[in-house]
Amino acid sequence: MNYTKKQLESIEKVKIVFAEYIQNSRTLDLLWSDKLGYILITGITKNMDDFVMHPEVITTAERLCDQLLYEIACDVLESRGHCHDIYISTPLEKQLILKAYQPYMSQLPEYSHMLERHFIDPSKR
Repeated sequence: MNYTKKQLESIEKVKIVFAEYIQNSRTLDLLWSDKLGYILITGITKNMDDFVMHPEVITTAERLCDQLLYEIACDVLESRGHCHDIYISTPLEKQLILKAYQPYMSQLPEYSHMLERHFIDPSKR
């Protein structure tokens, strides 16, 4: 992937804002490949006992931010004992998810337009 300087700077900014989350996550990682660029791997299992990983070449900062926010939302639901799509979250779950987003989005206001999208049924977007 040949990123433009602007693309790379934007991705790096998102990476820095989410660095602690990425580092501490047990289900994802962000890697650099000289051939492909940034690769986000999600679906890493606790014991690495099942192949469920989903690698994605990250081409934009918005996509990276969107996917990391989605992962945070899933973490919030999981912490409450739920494993359902975030678009069917209860009002309380939605409130907790938005609260979990706040430390990141306060540093990335340019992506705030993405927040509500997570709570809309994909078939109705």
